Amino acid sequence: MVQSGRCLAWGSLIVLSIFVTFPGAARAHDDDGPRCSKCKTTGKLENAYLTPSLAALEAKVVHCSYVFEQDKKGHGNAWIPCTRCRNPALAETAKRQFDAIVAKKTKWLDRRKQKDSFLNTELLYVETEHFVIAWDIPKIVTKEKKTYRMHEAMHLYADRLETFYSDFMNYFGIEEKEIRNKTHYVYLFERQKHSFKAAKELTGLNCWNAAKMPGNPSILISFYDKANMPGEELFHQHLIHHLSHLLNVSYYRMEWMAATAGWADEGLAHFFEMHYFKTASNTCDEEGEEEEVSNSDWEYEVRRDLAAGKLPSFAELLNKSVTSLHGMDHQTVWSFVDFLLKKRDPRKFKLFMKAIKDKKECREALKEAYGLNVITFQKEWEEYVLSTYRDKPLKRKVTRPRRQRR
Repeated sequence: MVQSGRCLAWGSLIVLSIFVTFPGAARAHDDDGPRCSKCKTTGKLENAYLTPSLAALEAKVVHCSYVFEQDKKGHGNAWIPCTRCRNPALAETAKRQFDAIVAKKTKWLDRRKQKDSFLNTELLYVETEHFVIAWDIPKIVTKEKKTYRMHEAMHLYADRLETFYSDFMNYFGIEEKEIRNKTHYVYLFERQKHSFKAAKELTGLNCWNAAKMPGNPSILISFYDKANMPGEELFHQHLIHHLSHLLNVSYYRMEWMAATAGWADEGLAHFFEMHYFKTASNTCDEEGEEEEVSNSDWEYEVRRDLAAGKLPSFAELLNKSVTSLHGMDHQTVWSFVDFLLKKRDPRKFKLFMKAIKDKKECREALKEAYGLNVITFQKEWEEYVLSTYRDKPLKRKVTRPRRQRR
């Protein structure tokens, strides 16, 4: 019995020895420091300011001025340093990383505020992968009667702009490496006076409702004209039209087709209006007042007027600039682009844009991209319209938005 007891005691010592060894290994793994029950030995704590819904918004963007300024402790970061961490090495590393993140955000916001200080209005800013948005619209109410307050409204439009960017790229098969300017600055105001002031300062244009400067920098400035955009959807539609111009300028070379292929440039903007909203009502001019274009039933009107021989021909509109388009020219150039993108291959349209930016004439660019000349284009387009478009009008209310400018 005694011998057996000695064996048991010896075995217990071996087990105890093994047990004592492992905590030492754990400490070595944790930088030779004790474990912290608060942050689980990471040096970082989850930022309690970011509720699940707020965190979901912020996860989609690069920077947001609202959470940076409102979240006094975490400045919108997903985590904050653990001030009670029992592992000094980890705590120091976390603090250093956090300070670097905050310094970067501070520099970003200071730069934006300094650039726009001339406006004398409080702006929120959000930066996404492709857009920097400046916003001071207090709220928007969608057609679904959902109200978005200032911060959430800005994020809604940030999502919408990124969605359009992705759709634009995918529609034509454009790759990121083919884009020459990957950042577009969009200023959206509540009041027209701020839109005027920003347009004059940043683009040199006198803006009625929309001012834009394609290229580098790429800028769009507008305001939510509720008097002439009774539904928030019309504001969204208005921006899609003008962003189409900015994005097609950014492809391949930062050249605007407005002067040399106005029918394609303006027709493309109308196409995306119709694509998303089933109506088109926005036009472009340099600084003079624009002609009103109602959001009437374009499909029916084009078919009706083509059958009656009232539409201008493709040859007549081929070399017109955007500012030279009037009346039914707008519906007609929309239909030209509609034909190319729906009846023909939409991915060849980027080849057409590339040829135009290579200073080729419209006729040559059309032949190169689509194998069409002016006569065959006219013939195939007429066949497409007469066989595809409705011959009876829709019953709906028609509104006439205020004229808009570049």
